[in-house]
Amino acid sequence: MHEKQNQQEIERKFLPKMGELPFELNEGEGVLCERYCLYANEGEELRVQRKGGVCELECKFEEGALVRSGLKVEISERMFEELSKKTVGSRVVYEKFKTPFAGVFVKRYRENFEGLVLVEVEFERLEDEKGFVAEAWMGADVSEMEFCRDAGLAKFGSFEELREAFADLFC
Repeated sequence: MHEKQNQQEIERKFLPKMGELPFELNEGEGVLCERYCLYANEGEELRVQRKGGVCELECKFEEGALVRSGLKVEISERMFEELSKKTVGSRVVYEKFKTPFAGVFVKRYRENFEGLVLVEVEFERLEDEKGFVAEAWMGADVSEMEFCRDAGLAKFGSFEELREAFADLFC
């Protein structure tokens, strides 16, 4: 197993306006991620994931509305398979795409959450986030909504359930 450094992430998330992405998301050009939540409670999350063919155990800790820290450890395929059987909620699968914009990524969800697309804007420092102005195509800022964390999303059985719960966002 290979331990990865303690990481901090600062990010905002948006629901892009339908049909307004200023670039193409070509099948197979993103990194495929399959994620299972093992534990989630009050800003703490433990999950296993297969991301781009690499299996990891990851823990995350909320430090604020937009800031989380965490630790990732590479695990074996066998360990991934065994731990993924212990999931809480739905499996979450998405493809994550780089965009022509620095620090901006697009997650296109698959399977149960087919149809959901999120834009993630990653920042090096909190000061950078404070000065950020979203592009018009980025749509509604949903950074602080529970479903923007995969553990929160996993509580829903499908994109249809999510759309029902947040009908005002998905009109």
